[in-house]
Amino acid sequence: MSLNDLRSGGGLKFLHLNIRSLLPKLDFITTLISESAPDVIVITESWLTGKVPDSDVAISGFNLFRADRISKGGGVIVYVKEHLATHIILSTSVPKLFECIVLDVCVGGTIHIIISGVYFPPTAPNSALEKLCKILSNYTTSELTILGDLNLNWLSPCSSKLKELCLELICPSRSSIPRDQTTKMSPSLL
Repeated sequence: MSLNDLRSGGGLKFLHLNIRSLLPKLDFITTLISESAPDVIVITESWLTGKVPDSDVAISGFNLFRADRISKGGGVIVYVKEHLATHIILSTSVPKLFECIVLDVCVGGTIHIIISGVYFPPTAPNSALEKLCKILSNYTTSELTILGDLNLNWLSPCSSKLKELCLELICPSRSSIPRDQTTKMSPSLL
């Protein structure tokens, strides 16, 4: 299978949800997944800790990967369909900065796509963005998909590093960078 075959066949289906606590919403998410049939699901603000076993948040037909926050809030969980060969490259929670998961997903036995799920708390300093860009810049030679909640003011000067990374990663065959507001409350948040 080639990258063009993947694209012409509809590609992978992605779903991102910022849910502010996974456990009480797991039934809703399971229903949403059965209706939308995504291949990869990234959930931010999972609010899970190490005390919650994987079995409590497992979804049939998916492997799961977690980056929990030590304290309450935050967290990222990524579900990938079981038939997709996946290995974890990085799972990290950097206190007060971000949670990040980076996966290598093999499609059709030959195509490797790097998928990153990221959550930045609204209080994350500019150094968080710099650290994330440094991590993700290691994967600019691969197909890379970043999903998450960056709580980032796209119009602020501090976001220029992420803009540069996005522009480096984007080619005509890839998605474009977000250009529209994602919330009615702030015209520039990603």
